[in-house]
Amino acid sequence: MNPPKLTHLLTMLTWTALITAWFGNAACDAQSPAPAPAPVGPVKAVSIAALNRMLKEADAAMDAKEYTDAATKTEELIQSLTPQTASDEQMERLYFNVGLANLLGERFPEAEVAFTRCATKYPKGLMKSRCALGPAKASIGQGTPAKQEQAVKLLKVAMKDPKLNAEAALALGRLYSAMGKREQAPEVPRKP
Repeated sequence: MNPPKLTHLLTMLTWTALITAWFGNAACDAQSPAPAPAPVGPVKAVSIAALNRMLKEADAAMDAKEYTDAATKTEELIQSLTPQTASDEQMERLYFNVGLANLLGERFPEAEVAFTRCATKYPKGLMKSRCALGPAKASIGQGTPAKQEQAVKLLKVAMKDPKLNAEAALALGRLYSAMGKREQAPEVPRKP
């Protein structure tokens, strides 16, 4: 599994911030400008340059296979972003990357929590199937019978996505084999 590149996210983040800075809410809806939301707590202003730096550091940590550092830096970036500086799609990708970094770093309980958080925040998002496959793999990594049963359910959900069907079916087959239930293993679909 290759870690996703964040170049597109960096570009979109920069353009979103610039457009918001130039045009304010009028860029989004000229008919009825929305009032600025009241801050929930102290708001710490973070410059676009700092956000770009944080994103590049998180991406570099993933590329260097420093997964714990990548997860931490991505979490810091998430905390620094506001709804005005990142779209839901961008935020979903960041939340997913926290799970991916933890999974690749074999921090399985943290990966499961991060993927579940991503799926909960974005139940209809682009990463929804991947967010079923991620916690399944994290559950398998934890190795307990209860987590293995949980992984079976999650892998069956992931198999419903045509893009993930083969990967999920293969993981499910391996899991059933490890559980001594080889006869229940699904047949991995083959491409014509």
